[in-house]
Amino acid sequence: MRRIPSPRFVLALAFCAAMTHAAVAHAVVRIVCPVCGQVFDESTRVCPNDGSDLVLVGKREEVGKEPGDTDTADAQDGGAEPGQPVVPGYKRHDKGGRRQRTAEPVDETHNDRRSRFAEERRGGNAAAEQARREERERRQRFTTDDERLRAEFDSRRAKLRNERELAAEEAERARLGLATDRTRIVHGLAAPLVSLGYRVSFMGEGRDAGPVHGAEIDVNPSRTYLRAGFSTFVGVRALDRQNELLFMEHVTVGVEWPWRFAPFALLRAGIGGLASRRFGEDSVALVRSIGTEVGVDCHLGLGTILSPSVGYVRYMVNDAYWNSVTAKISIGF
Repeated sequence: MRRIPSPRFVLALAFCAAMTHAAVAHAVVRIVCPVCGQVFDESTRVCPNDGSDLVLVGKREEVGKEPGDTDTADAQDGGAEPGQPVVPGYKRHDKGGRRQRTAEPVDETHNDRRSRFAEERRGGNAAAEQARREERERRQRFTTDDERLRAEFDSRRAKLRNERELAAEEAERARLGLATDRTRIVHGLAAPLVSLGYRVSFMGEGRDAGPVHGAEIDVNPSRTYLRAGFSTFVGVRALDRQNELLFMEHVTVGVEWPWRFAPFALLRAGIGGLASRRFGEDSVALVRSIGTEVGVDCHLGLGTILSPSVGYVRYMVNDAYWNSVTAKISIGF
């Protein structure tokens, strides 16, 4: 059997509910800015005085007063203006200890946290410090580049010095080698291999000197120190009443000192024929010769050799003989 509540209990329960509803109806949620102490309703998200984010840092309170009610005693103690709520321990030192509203417009883009970054909080000497830092970096780069360039310059200079020294050594070796080669060439020069010259000697008859002159070709297979070869002479014996043709083949043996002006001494022996016309008849007589000769082979350059010489020759025809001087000048190669 259910028990029915008494009328007194029902009236007490109704009175408590009515009181609770009245308290809830008159309770108001307010947000206090921790910076300026201004009180706002819960719909305010940003403090219009200093830009603080009330959602993150605002202090929420539920009071039975309307949002516009203030505590004048607390306002006087906290340095706030009359009619404004007070946050204990906070004073606006820039306002002489009294908090005041700012008349400046609110910058919605301002961020209190970012305003404390270094870019906005640098002192007055930040530009000078930046300039000094840039100057240090520039000097460091200059020093690095200077050291690198100096190292490259020293390397190139050492390389060029070595190249000059090597070139000087090569030039000195070339000079010495040229001098040695020149000396060897000069002292290695000797008789010409082939020469063509003009020779004159005498085979007199009576008061007629009987000069014998003509062309002579020399061939010298051995030309240095030991000079040996053979020569062919074709000439004319000139007499007052007639001319006689003389043909001689000689063998020469001698010595020669190799040099630019190479002196030589030779022994000559030859045999040939003397063609003449006597008493209306042509005849050929056997001619022999023996003699000596000295001369100089002068090397004129480009393989050209001028060879003057003088000597003694004895011609013999049958039982007759002639002692004569002989002279020759020739061009050889």
